[in-house]
Amino acid sequence: MAEKNKEMIAVENGNLGEMQNVTNIANAITTIIDDKKLSMAIYNKRYVFVEGWQLAGAYFGIVPIVKKLELIPTNDAKEIKYRAEVELMNVKTDKIVGFGIAVCSNKEVGKTAFAEYAVASMAQTRAVGKAYRLVLGWIVKMAGYEGTPAEEMEEGDEDKQPDKTMASDEDKAKAFAEARAKVGGF
Repeated sequence: MAEKNKEMIAVENGNLGEMQNVTNIANAITTIIDDKKLSMAIYNKRYVFVEGWQLAGAYFGIVPIVKKLELIPTNDAKEIKYRAEVELMNVKTDKIVGFGIAVCSNKEVGKTAFAEYAVASMAQTRAVGKAYRLVLGWIVKMAGYEGTPAEEMEEGDEDKQPDKTMASDEDKAKAFAEARAKVGGF
């Protein structure tokens, strides 16, 4: 029993010293992502929303920091286009462990009705997802999901089959808080 408790402590602290720890973390991530509906189905494959990527990051004490958000000038006066840069920081060491860049425009399929704040927000969301994907894609893949964040999948794709029971923002926030508590809060 003491050995099992030792293993659980290692998992809770994000220690990847043994393959069993990695498997336990992947299983824990799967349970919460499925429970809280933090993924969507496309072509019968599961793509994780940014909140699910944040959950995976929380297991390791990794949080996103938006470093830059800029309006990109275009030749089209009606186009709103933003670029975001995000760093991932390990809150236990204060070290930067990842980076992501993303762009969003109201000229994209499914985004034509987006107000400026929504375009800026989506650029940030995509950059967060990309940063986590570059650092934690392997663990999310091990958990049984695709390595591409759901927000990177093109809106309006006729093959897209969204999960009809997606979690509310409240459920997503609760799942993130639960994961954050597992690593001692931050």
